[in-house]
Amino acid sequence: MRIKTLLVAAVMALGTVALVPATAHAAIVDVDYFKLTANHADFGNGKLHDVTARPTEDGELEWDLTNGIYTPRLDGKVWLNNAGGSCVRLQMTYALSNAADPTYTTGIWCAPDGKTYYGWVSFAPFASAYITQVTVKLQFQEDSGDPWVTVDQSSWIPS
Repeated sequence: MRIKTLLVAAVMALGTVALVPATAHAAIVDVDYFKLTANHADFGNGKLHDVTARPTEDGELEWDLTNGIYTPRLDGKVWLNNAGGSCVRLQMTYALSNAADPTYTTGIWCAPDGKTYYGWVSFAPFASAYITQVTVKLQFQEDSGDPWVTVDQSSWIPS
């Protein structure tokens, strides 16, 4: 009887261990560095250069891979310069090998006057094992109610 009780306890303990899920480990597999620039709107990092009014450093598209799932993360700053009443946003379009291509848009930053304004971007709205390309678009709106216009863009593929 005692051996049977110990055996049942051992089997139950092993069953408990087998039910504990393994922890997934994320890995950054690539980082793409870039700037998007246009009149009055930019994406990058650092600060705006005094002469060129362009970002002094690159923004990043960081590719995280966890269990075969890519999560591209956009990090940097978006600027408005000499653009009173105008707004800027970023848009990410994902090309997928198995479905329609989804598009996600960041928040919107607007300049109330002609001074220089910036906002922080950390944006990772979508993850999939089927991403074949990501396109990041810098979009500008001249005045409230005007259409959004893509003023610069760039695309990358996962490594």
